[in-house]
Formats: sequence, C-alpha cells, structure tokens
Amino acid sequence: MVNITIITPFFNCEKIIKKHFDFHKSLTNKSNCEIIYVNDCSTDRSYRILKKNVNREKNKNIYIYSLKENHGPGIARNFAIRKSLGNYLIFLDVDDKLDLKIFYKLIEKIKKYKSDIFFLGFKKKNNPQIDLSKNKFSKKTLLEKYLRTELDMNPNFYLFKKSLLLKNKILFKKGFYEDIPFILKCFFHSKKFSYFPEKLYIKDNLKGSITNTFSEKHLISFVNSSREKFDFFNLKMKSKLPMYYQNNLQYGLRGDYCFVKKNIAKSRLKKKYHKKIINFYKKLISPNFTALTQYDKIVKEDLFSK
Repeated sequence: MVNITIITPFFNCEKIIKKHFDFHKSLTNKSNCEIIYVNDCSTDRSYRILKKNVNREKNKNIYIYSLKENHGPGIARNFAIRKSLGNYLIFLDVDDKLDLKIFYKLIEKIKKYKSDIFFLGFKKKNNPQIDLSKNKFSKKTLLEKYLRTELDMNPNFYLFKKSLLLKNKILFKKGFYEDIPFILKCFFHSKKFSYFPEKLYIKDNLKGSITNTFSEKHLISFVNSSREKFDFFNLKMKSKLPMYYQNNLQYGLRGDYCFVKKNIAKSRLKKKYHKKIINFYKKLISPNFTALTQYDKIVKEDLFSK
C-alpha cells in the first residue's frame, strides 16, 4: 500500500529537473511512497531529461506524464491526483525539496493520526504569514484567518488525505493562484487536523518562478480566485456559519483588491486594467465597513468615494 504520493508539476526547468529527481528518488526505495511528475507542456528539454533518468532508474514507483497543453500547475496536479495510488498527497514544486530524514518521520505520524490534513513545517525566506504547523487552531479560527488571508495559501505546506479531495470534489482550477479557493474548500470540508512542526518542506523561490511573477495571466487568475472564493462562501458556507465569517471574507477581499492594485502599479497593466479591477471588486466588496486599516482606506477611496 502506498502511504504518500509526491506530486511535482514542472514547466521549462531543464537546468534543475535532474537535480530534483536525483535528490528525491531514494524516497521510493525506503518507504511506501510514489513520485509523480507531470510535464505541463514544456518547450525546453525538461521532459526528455527527466524521462531518460526515470527510465534509467527503472523504479516502478516513479512516474512521469506529459500534458498536451499548458494550463498551469493546478491542472497538472489534478491529473496526478487521479493517477495517484497514495492515501495522502504532497504537492512539491520542482525548485523546492523535502528533507528526506524528516519525511520518514511524517510517515509514522500519519499512521498514528490519520487526519484529513497535516500542517507541515517549512523553511521559507521572508514569510510574514503564520506557520500552521506551530499553531494549533480550531477549525473556526482556521476559517476566520483564511478568509482574512492571514494564513499561507501555498498547498505545498500541507499533506492532504486523498479521500478528502475525491469525496468533496476538490480540485484545482486552471491558471495561477488556484490554491486560494482550493485550500479554503479543504479547510471547510475537513474534520480532523494534525500538526507536523518539523521543517519538512524547503522553499527556494527561484527568480522568475510563479511566486515571483505577476503577468496579465497572473492578474486574471488572481481576480478569478477572488470570485471563486466569494461564490463558494455564499453557496456552501454562508448558511452554516455566523455573520462574522462574512465580515472576515469582506476583510480578505479588501486585501485582495489592494494586492492587485499594488502589483498592476508595478507592471504595465495599470492603464489597461485599473478601471476594470475597480468595477470587478465593487461587485464583491460591500461598502458598509468602517475603514480601520490603511488597506480599508484605500478601498474606500478607490471604490466608494464617488
């Protein structure tokens, strides 16, 4: 039985793909683990390099697949979820790595607790958000803080029970920032959380990676994530939760607007999208709030001053 499937989507990473493979390949020899790589339609030699190394190893628990079109990491992850045999899933970026010694400790942890989600410890530079592996929050507090965008939304810092995703039809959307509504749905549907504070996940954040890029595609994907978060809350959460969750959602949406405004101001997108962004968030954000923060004041001025 496979306990954990490690899912790694990749795109145009020929300089680092072999190093990533060589570093992690031993996991399948020493544990009930499988590794799935999904090529998101790379145009460089990434797939050929990896395929050659996978074939050379002849390891039955390492698989490589290739998509015919580029849709972003979310769709590649969805493909791997369906192919996976593991009871639990870890999403790993190709420019990151797992601490191998700590990984074996995680296997023992999941055998003992069998939770829906494990919060994983991680190493990440300049991380202002809360490391959930060190903070034992109730589900109520998790949802509050997530709606307020005060928790890390990267799906790589969690271990997910596969049945949680399949039962509740939780998958990633096309594009980027697909992790925002994905994590919200996982938190909402989960019944049991566990904590694994040892720093298993090592985040690199290469220059030019998704984390450090904000293009037109990223802009469109981000505002779509705001819309999906808003829609999911109203469809699934609103009727089951007290009113203050609505206030937390609104707080987070105001932060979303300010995030977009800041990033388009630094790019060449401001002239084309400024008014469109204002009109979009006007439909999501309620004008009935007291401006207590600098972000609130920006939203009041931009969206509701006229």
